[in-house]
Amino acid sequence: MPGLRPEDLARLVLVSSPSASPDGSRALFVVTRPNLQQNRYDSSIWLHDGKGYYPLTSGPGDACPSWSPDGSLISFIRTVRQEGQPPQFSLMVLRPGHEPYALFTWPFGVSSPSWSPRGDYIAFTARRPLTNEEWKDYSKREVLLVERLPPFFNGEGFTFDRPRNLYLVDARGGEPRRLTSHGLDVGDFSWSPDGKRLAYVKQLDEVQAQYDELRLLNVETGEDVQLLSKVSIASVAWMPDGNRLALLMHRLERGLSSHYRLYFYDLKTGELTKADVGLDRNLLNGVNSEARGPSCSRPLQAWGEWAYFLVHDAGRTWLYRASASGRVEPLLRPEDAVIDEFSVGQEVIYYTRMTESELKELYVLRGGESARLTDFNSELLRQASLPRAIKAKARSRDGTELDYWVLMPREVKGKAPWVLYIHGGPKTSYGYGFMFTFHVLASSGVAVVYGNPRGSDGYSEEFADIRGRWGTVDYEDLMAIADDAIAKFPQLEPSRAGVAGGATAAS
Repeated sequence: MPGLRPEDLARLVLVSSPSASPDGSRALFVVTRPNLQQNRYDSSIWLHDGKGYYPLTSGPGDACPSWSPDGSLISFIRTVRQEGQPPQFSLMVLRPGHEPYALFTWPFGVSSPSWSPRGDYIAFTARRPLTNEEWKDYSKREVLLVERLPPFFNGEGFTFDRPRNLYLVDARGGEPRRLTSHGLDVGDFSWSPDGKRLAYVKQLDEVQAQYDELRLLNVETGEDVQLLSKVSIASVAWMPDGNRLALLMHRLERGLSSHYRLYFYDLKTGELTKADVGLDRNLLNGVNSEARGPSCSRPLQAWGEWAYFLVHDAGRTWLYRASASGRVEPLLRPEDAVIDEFSVGQEVIYYTRMTESELKELYVLRGGESARLTDFNSELLRQASLPRAIKAKARSRDGTELDYWVLMPREVKGKAPWVLYIHGGPKTSYGYGFMFTFHVLASSGVAVVYGNPRGSDGYSEEFADIRGRWGTVDYEDLMAIADDAIAKFPQLEPSRAGVAGGATAAS
């Protein structure tokens, strides 16, 4: 029977976290499958070797694959969960064709592992208490004394007494060494080409958590200096010439509504230069989707003279690159798709791509030509025969143009009931991301109307900035979308409408 049912969730295959080998001939990626019996997602590491693809690990908790600089070894994170016990996290190393082995195992998590350019160390971030007292899991404590904000993060649990810091471990194994001892979280980081320093982002203020600082750490001497302060930085990448850092950042010119822009920081002069991409768009992927697997793909990557990044435009994302000399080149500009993640190698880019009716698969861009490499979901999509959403435009009361989409049931007898879906954020967007819930509704005969009121991402910074007006102009825009949909789509029954959404939408 065409369409999707709730139980079809178990049939989805989520492709994520591509990692190009240094020579560009191979790609690692993560394959995740919902496990309804165990109430979890099972993930494993796969390899595309240029001819075909196959699993390297059996999981069920493997993620974040990356190559050693010479392409001979692979690192990944393994999470083991046992009922009644805190999860254990291992940083694993695998030589293709051999069994993987653990460099270390501990209960403090592992994030964003990155090989040093010489391949002798792996840097990563982890949440570990700064004291040397014996660690006791939160579930086994009689009282929790919370003295820091925030006390809790989704997906991580309590975090108030274990800030995220930088660590280093020998690539042959051993006890990790803590590189920083900050009381506030460390975010993204990047190795210098000579492997002697790390540029990293750190939260600056506990209460005003939107402020970051950029710091430079000498791994050998421990010298740690501040480069920038009171900015917001999403990602940092050390350019291969060693003289500059590429940054996705803003100065909170419009508060949290500000767009992330591309900057280059000159390490010799301290000069900060904003790259003119020619688009008033956010350089982060903010498109909603319910079909993403675990990913450690960085939103900013450097290769040769270029910095590579995504552009979020009207519910879709594009891949661009720019140089410090002022050159800007679009590489992938789909009209109706999301370039979700990417990884750059020698003369090649591996990436994941999806639409509102197609689940993510792995693709490659080589010599200006794109090709799809995997087809995990082809049979499911063939059987489901999912309809594509119809894009339309409404106008708000003051004339602002608003994008929205209508996903109709494949067969409508008479008029269809419908739901107006509202995204959270508010600085995210709907568009060409795959939404399993929407297709389940459409398959059961309920149409879905979803769009981007002001406050959404993917448009101008002015469009996103509704500070002081939340619940006013965005509400008016949503009503304009609903009215326009009823006028343009006579299949919708005006008297049989519902409203749903997530996060901010609930307010």
